[in-house]
This record gives sequence, structure tokens and C-alpha cells, in this order.
Amino acid sequence: MEKILLIVSRSAAFLIDWIVFIIVYLILSELGAYAYILSLFALFIYRVFMQAKFGQTLGMMLLKVRLSDYSYKIALKREIFRIASSFFYIGYLYALFDKKLRTLHDISSGVYVDYVDKKREETNTNKLILYISYFLLIVSMLKGTSRFLLDEIGQFGLEKYAISDEYFQSFEGDNLLSLSQEELYLKTVGRRYTAIIDEAGKKVIYRISNKLKYTEVYRLNKSGNEFIGEYKFKVDFPIQFIESINYKGEDSFCAVTPKGELIIFSNWGDIYAKKYIKNKDVVNIKTGDLDKDGLDEIVILNRNADIEIYKLNKGELSTMFFGKIGEDILPSAFMIEDGIIVLSKGENKTNIYKYDFKEGQFIYKFKRQIKRKDITNIFKFDGGYLINNIGRNNMMFKVGNIQIFEVLDTNFKIKYNFGKRPARRYSYMVRIVEEVCDIDGDGLDELVVKSIGKGDVMGHSYRIEVYKQNKFLLMINRILTLWS
Repeated sequence: MEKILLIVSRSAAFLIDWIVFIIVYLILSELGAYAYILSLFALFIYRVFMQAKFGQTLGMMLLKVRLSDYSYKIALKREIFRIASSFFYIGYLYALFDKKLRTLHDISSGVYVDYVDKKREETNTNKLILYISYFLLIVSMLKGTSRFLLDEIGQFGLEKYAISDEYFQSFEGDNLLSLSQEELYLKTVGRRYTAIIDEAGKKVIYRISNKLKYTEVYRLNKSGNEFIGEYKFKVDFPIQFIESINYKGEDSFCAVTPKGELIIFSNWGDIYAKKYIKNKDVVNIKTGDLDKDGLDEIVILNRNADIEIYKLNKGELSTMFFGKIGEDILPSAFMIEDGIIVLSKGENKTNIYKYDFKEGQFIYKFKRQIKRKDITNIFKFDGGYLINNIGRNNMMFKVGNIQIFEVLDTNFKIKYNFGKRPARRYSYMVRIVEEVCDIDGDGLDELVVKSIGKGDVMGHSYRIEVYKQNKFLLMINRILTLWS
């Protein structure tokens, strides 16, 4: 019974001391991820000082427990080895099997914890347990550092190429204002606001700004490390999805309106063609050369798992295909690559289907599964596939992962982690990829992303950011990803 009471006392003291972390965390929350580092550092210094000076922290004083011996050397060593104990809580659980209820950080610093009125007793240290502590310290530091760099900081291995001012997106023209927050999120999380057009051999980013009855189109010009928006023209309809398309050997725009109208227009605003699509509940729109004739087709995927394929012939949009591609699925994203790769929702996983497109029909090739939920986008990247999603977190308690930003290899195994962001109280940005393209002509693809605040997953306010690859840091990222 006495041992159980001591375990309870130590646990309660541990929780009381975490108030120091919480207070610092709240004060510094606007510093983002660095608030997390500083809060942990403040807790570390507090524990070292209190244990070295008094053999007790405030929590231990309240519960009337104390270290059997104390000094600055002991306190410093004990707090460093607490990292080893934290590795899957192995060090804390070991105390249940030790006669003096010693954790691994107690053993490593040569002390134990007991009530203040108890006499000190001699204890022996098992060398094997000590060596295990050193091993777990190294492993835990590697794992913790990897997870922090990849998840909390994110984008490790990418360098910022340019960033825009803050933009504000309106949903007034979408007839969505009557929807609930959850419905609005599902309708807007995959919306794409940028398209990349080839102008005289140079890749240029265009963005849209929706209004109630029309859409403004801006050209993003790079100035230093910033994008400056240049107004180009407006079109007399709001746009939900925009994509570039190769038409007559030059790049143009294709877009879907809230009324379900597919529209092709040039980069100076002239409309080439219009056609109403069959299903308005669109997941995403992509363009690519499915029939290998040198010109792009338009592929539209809706939430009922229907695929629509349109081709532009002599100024007219004709339907190449409409219907199911195979399984009865709940699609979340797709990409064009020698056919179509479709991602669908599963229970705590995503199913990946590959289909070839031959003679106007889809032919099943293979199926894979990954342990990721609700992927919104997939792109070809660095010999593999980049997957991305912003998940709606619990807005009240700020819990759960709200960003997946990873690269998979050709077997759909994780290669790089650019941010599997957990929800935290501090402010940070999450990023959803809109395009992967070699913008600066250096032979390596850049990532065009929509950057939004974690509390605004619909993206009412956002920035356009472009990231370049850093091959050396990507190599380190791959190693860290294995550890995390």
C-alpha cells in the first residue's frame, strides 16, 4: 500500500510541476513552435535548480517527497536522463519493477525518491540497466529531434523561393454561406486558386480572386523573394476550381463554376468553350494527355466516384467518358499518370487504385493501401508521389493532426515528411499543395502551396508560397523520417 501511495505522490508531483511549462507556453504562444522549445527549456531549468538546491520541486514539496541525495551534478544528470525514461515511457514503467520504485533517470543519477521523513538507504545500480539508459537516451534524443524538426517545424528539405501578400477568398458566389462549418470545410478544402501558364517558355503563376458574380485574375510576378500581384482581367462568373490546359499548343485556363459549367479561357480572358458538366459535386479537376495525341484532356472527379473526361475539338467540348472507373469508392483525390491514380477513403487508411485508359475505357492495374486518412491532393514528385491534406481539427480542444504533407516512393512507402502537423495551442501555418512544377527552369520541381492558419482550414485568408528542393537537406530528411 505504501508503494502505491508513493507512486501516486510522485505522479501528482510530476503533473503539478508541468504547470510551469503550461504558464510559459501560454505567455509565449505567439512565437509558434519556438514557444514549445522555450517552455521545455524553462521546465528543465526549473527542475534542475529546485532539485539541486532543495532536493525537491514545488510539486514534490507539496506531496512531501524528496530525492535521497542532491547536487547540481545529480540534478542535471537526472533531468537529462529523463529524456531516456520518456522513450515510450519505458523508464517510468520500469519503476514498477524496482524495489525502490526508481525510474531510469533515478538510477542513472544514483538517487531514489522517497518521503521526506524516511532515512536514506544504500542502493545498488545494475550495470545493464545503466547501459540501457544510455542507449535509450541516444535513441530518444534522435527520435524526438527528428519528430520536432519534421512535424513541428515542417518543410525540412525545402527552401522558400517566394511568398505573396495575404489574400482573402470569398465564398459569396458559391452559394455556400448557408452551409454548416463542417459542410463548408468539405466543399472548400480542395479548392485550387492558382494555375501555372507557360508564357514564351517561362512558367508564370496566375491566381483567382472570387467575387459575388465574377472572378478577378492576377499574374504573380516575382520581385526578390516576394510575389507581387498584377491585375490582368476578369471573367463574368465565380470559379471553384482552376487548372491550366494545353490547347492548340499553348497554355490556357479551364475552370468549373458553382453552376457546374466547365469553361475554357485564354490568359487574356477570351472564352474558347463552355459546357455543363454532369455532376456538380466536384472533388477535383486535373488536365493531362490521356489519349497521347499531344493535347490535354480535362478530367473531373466527383464525390460519387464518377469520372468525366472532356476533350476540346474545333472549339467544342465533347465528352470522352462518363461513369465509374471501377470499385464503388469514396474518392478524395486523383492524378493523371499514364492513366489515372485515384485515392479513396478507408477506415483509418487510404486506398490507392491505378487504372490505365485505353480505347475509351479504364483498365484496372493495381491497388495499394497507406495508413493515411483523407488525402486531398496527390502529385508526382522526386521520383515518387507527394500527398497532402489539411484535416479539420477539434476547434475547441485543439487536438489531432491537421496537416499531412509527405512524399511516398513508387511503392507508396514514406520517403520524406514535410509536416504531419499536430494541433497545438500556438499559432502556425499549414500548407496544402496546389501544383508541382519546375518554375525557375533549374530542372527540379518547385512546390506551389496555399498557406493558411491552422484555425482557418477553409482558407478564407491565405498566402501563396513556392518552395524549392534542397537535395542535401532532403537526404537528411530521409534519415530523420526513418527515426521519427
